[in-house]
Amino acid sequence: MPYIYLSKVNYNSKIYDVYNKKIDLKDILNEVFDNLGKDQSLIYDKVTTYVYEDSKGNKHKNQIAEKYFFNELEKNETDKTISGYIIRQYPRYMEVFDENLKKMVSEFKKEACEIYFYFDVTNELIGFCTRNKFGYNQFNDAFKNLLQISCPNHGFEVFLKKDPNKVQDAIKNFKRIEKIIATIIPPNANSEINDLLNNASIPPNENISKAKLEYVASNLNENGIDKQGKLVQNLIKTVSSGYGDLNIHGKYNDDSDIVFKSNKDAPITTFIDDDSDKSTFISKVKMLILNLIL
Repeated sequence: MPYIYLSKVNYNSKIYDVYNKKIDLKDILNEVFDNLGKDQSLIYDKVTTYVYEDSKGNKHKNQIAEKYFFNELEKNETDKTISGYIIRQYPRYMEVFDENLKKMVSEFKKEACEIYFYFDVTNELIGFCTRNKFGYNQFNDAFKNLLQISCPNHGFEVFLKKDPNKVQDAIKNFKRIEKIIATIIPPNANSEINDLLNNASIPPNENISKAKLEYVASNLNENGIDKQGKLVQNLIKTVSSGYGDLNIHGKYNDDSDIVFKSNKDAPITTFIDDDSDKSTFISKVKMLILNLIL
């Protein structure tokens, strides 16, 4: 039974002009709705390193080119929603037996995988399910870059929405928090900017669009970073709202190591049956979004 994930789309360029009311976020979202998929020939090309082993166990690295693009997009003008597919094309290393040479040979086979999504532009949320060859990190990266290509005058970030209750439950398992690594961006909503940035030690700054922060507990403090302190609670609120990611390192009660990763351990999800059609999927996503915004 697959999971539906939610990702938050964040406008990330000139965000302080939005705060200062020099730019209207609604105008940007209207541009996103109009431009996304207008030219479905647009492709996001990405070069990655592929590691594989040969028959002798030797490891090899190859640079491979992946392609991501939209397909079969449908727009609802009334709801300001977009649904459709992101296609991932990629070469896969294989070993095959060559009948003519009578030996094993290596080759790269071109494969493809698709993810169906539902994008609520007004609420800046995307619902989707992952595939074995197409995970949430790849989806978010692809969606962000395709959005960037479609709207070249703006910059965007896309992060998974996290469940704050899952984060809080995970925090309880820590005897001691030794280190926190947080990636945070300025929120789209002006009402949250001061609390979410200042309390996370990120003063609002027009030259900062994304910050990667590391907090390390003093060795002299046996309790580590305060789990219920203002810093930790504010970081939880920030990443749960879709404005970043959070990795927490520390110790269990038996002093064994524990690492919490918000993307892996605390995403907002809901179940959907394997044989569900598009309308069922969209209904599930709409309900998930509705429960969040009410």
